[in-house]
Amino acid sequence: MQNVLRVDSRRGLTTREADERRQVHGVNEIGVKKQDPLWKKYLEQFNQPFILLLLASAVISIIMDQKDDAASITFAIVIVVTVGFVQVRHFPKFTKISF
Repeated sequence: MQNVLRVDSRRGLTTREADERRQVHGVNEIGVKKQDPLWKKYLEQFNQPFILLLLASAVISIIMDQKDDAASITFAIVIVVTVGFVQVRHFPKFTKISF
């Protein structure tokens, strides 16, 4: 392996050799994508057509002074969004499957 990499295991690389290899191959780092915070992932669940339709229904219910209906719809939204958030968080590989 030392011959393939052109390095002496006792001596190592000189600063010049290391700089040249860094120029050719880049820095020896593993790129890790920074994950979105949980609150952002939770709020992303509200950007679905069905949830937006339910939100509009809740707003219309409030405008029409039907507070019981608005509360029920809002409660249903929170349940659906929370279940969706848990599914995406715990089973991300299944959310990327397309049929």
